[in-house]
Amino acid sequence: MNPKLLENNYIVLPGFIDPELAKKLSMELHDHYRNNGGMPCDQVEFAASTGDYPPLLELLIDKIPEVTALVEEKLIPTYVRSRVYYQGAVLPSHTDRGACEIGITVHLNCDKKWIFWIETPEGERRYVDQKPGDGILYLGIAAPHGRIGSYTGQYYSQIFMHYVRSQGNNIKYYFDKYRD
Repeated sequence: MNPKLLENNYIVLPGFIDPELAKKLSMELHDHYRNNGGMPCDQVEFAASTGDYPPLLELLIDKIPEVTALVEEKLIPTYVRSRVYYQGAVLPSHTDRGACEIGITVHLNCDKKWIFWIETPEGERRYVDQKPGDGILYLGIAAPHGRIGSYTGQYYSQIFMHYVRSQGNNIKYYFDKYRD
C-alpha cells in the first residue's frame, strides 16, 4: 500500500474531478432530491442522500485505474453515495464499515465552507478545506474522521466513493450495495 497513505491515513487529491463537472453533479443531485421528495439521509439529520445514481456509478468505475495507482494495490469497487448537507447538519467523529476500506470524499459544491478532519495513526487531527472537484482519499475503517461543528450554510454537496483491496481482509464486501 502507498506509504504516504499508511503514514497519514489520507492523501489530498486536488482536482480529482473537473470543478465544472462537480458543480454540474451538485445541481443534478439538488434537482434529484427536490423531484423525489428530499430522500432524507438515515445517518445524518438535515441531509439528503442517494446511491446508485448512474453518473456517480460511472465515476466510481471510471476512477478505478487512478485510485488503484494511488493506493498501489488492486481495488474492487463497493459502492458510491451522494449526500447534500443542509443547515444544522452534523457529521461527528466516526469510522466506516468494512465496505469503505478505501474511501474518497469528493466535494461537489457549497455556499459555505465546511472543513473535513481526519486522524493520523498517531491520533493527530489534520484539517482539509476542499474546493469543488477536490477529493480526499482515506482509510475509512482505520481513521476517525468527520466535519468541524454543524453546517451553517444552506447546502454542502459531496459524493463518497468506496473500494476494497482485492487481496485484503475486506474483499467480502466487493460490489456491496449500500444498506439504507
